[in-house]
Amino acid sequence: MVSPYAVNIRIPEGQSDRPVSAGRLRSLEEQLSRAKQKIHNYQRLFGDAGPGREQEEYRRKVEKGVRELWYFVRSEVKKLSHVDPAVLQKHTDTLLQDLGHQQRSIMTDLHYLSHADGAGEWREKEAKDLTILVQNRISYLQNPPDCSKARKLVCNINKGCGYGCQLHHVVYCFMIAYGTQRTLILESHNWRYANNGWETVFRPVSDTCTDRTGASTGHWSAAVCRLNCSSEETKTRLNC
Repeated sequence: MVSPYAVNIRIPEGQSDRPVSAGRLRSLEEQLSRAKQKIHNYQRLFGDAGPGREQEEYRRKVEKGVRELWYFVRSEVKKLSHVDPAVLQKHTDTLLQDLGHQQRSIMTDLHYLSHADGAGEWREKEAKDLTILVQNRISYLQNPPDCSKARKLVCNINKGCGYGCQLHHVVYCFMIAYGTQRTLILESHNWRYANNGWETVFRPVSDTCTDRTGASTGHWSAAVCRLNCSSEETKTRLNC
């Protein structure tokens, strides 16, 4: 496709074989330089738009689908090893190894596809911009101007499960606090992994607001869950 800017620097038909004066040559060179700059500006202006929303959503669905398929197949194939270990164990290990190769091959293809569409840099930029947006939003919510008047979500980290499970619980509390625009208050005194609390191991979740007191308080009831939890997994995690 010829750029519309290039039309202005074409030599009229029948004149291409004639001698070009030094002045005319300099004029053409200047026009060419200006046209290149305009093309560059045009590409810079519209090149950051990235792919369409639908295209990006489908790409992510394909990637997620492949990954979930691998998790499912791996889980189901592992069950086969309990049927007859003497016969199926070697077959299971080989099958898992082959499926792993296939999964990595597909993911590699998707990786190159994500760069072949010319949107790799755009995708990376969008991810960074989203990270900054979320981090700034969390910082704003976790450090309200007046802690006594802030809407809060109190989360007790002492759950009857392992370390990873309890960290997942903290993340889910953060998700609910973020989604409902509340300041998360993390209660961790006598935590089984740090008796003196979360702050003795990690940075506090807020620099200015760690007090749970407020004008009114209430329990996270099933009714509140229905209003604020759209994900079934989140409802399960928060005992809704």
